[in-house]
Amino acid sequence: MPRRSAGSVPSDLFDLVVKNALDFLKQSVRELRKRPKYSVIDFCSALELLLKARLMLEHWALIISRPESASLVKFQAGDFRSVTMDDAIERLRNVGGEPISRDEETSFRGLREHRNKLVHFFHEQYVKAPPDEQAIQEVVSEQCRAWFYLHRLLVGRWARHFRKYAAEIRRINAKMEANRVYLRAKYEATSPEIEKDIAGGTEYARCVSC
Repeated sequence: MPRRSAGSVPSDLFDLVVKNALDFLKQSVRELRKRPKYSVIDFCSALELLLKARLMLEHWALIISRPESASLVKFQAGDFRSVTMDDAIERLRNVGGEPISRDEETSFRGLREHRNKLVHFFHEQYVKAPPDEQAIQEVVSEQCRAWFYLHRLLVGRWARHFRKYAAEIRRINAKMEANRVYLRAKYEATSPEIEKDIAGGTEYARCVSC
């Protein structure tokens, strides 16, 4: 018999969502240098799935756009319309008692908006071969910031829920660390210009995620 999670839903459904999310994350890291467009799309898909997985532990109906019309049979068959990222964050705060910070929310929403632009509009710099270096830099920076906040949740406040996937999360984090090395190289290349700006009175803030 499958274990049961909150809301009387078999825990294997939670596991399926998490496994799918981690698969998207791994694919996102692999695609970054060659296909940054799809790296953004996959990373955002993973983020949304992990938020929904955590929300599902409060009650399965919470990840359905209209919980009042939820059907367990349809849910288990995958026949439902799930919540948006905004709704998932709001329900985690209000129902789950999970205080998603404004910095976390801003980072997650920024990634979501970037994904939406790439899905709905054609951007040549993301698909030409090789991809535009500036596009890659933007994606790395954005993903490092979002991963900083997401990883902090997965191994911090949510660690007991995702303990089963701790080893896989560590492996993904190691790959994200490699992307931070990419940002370090970019920083070192632009350091003279940054120092010149600082001397001229420009203020720079340290990025906590990079």
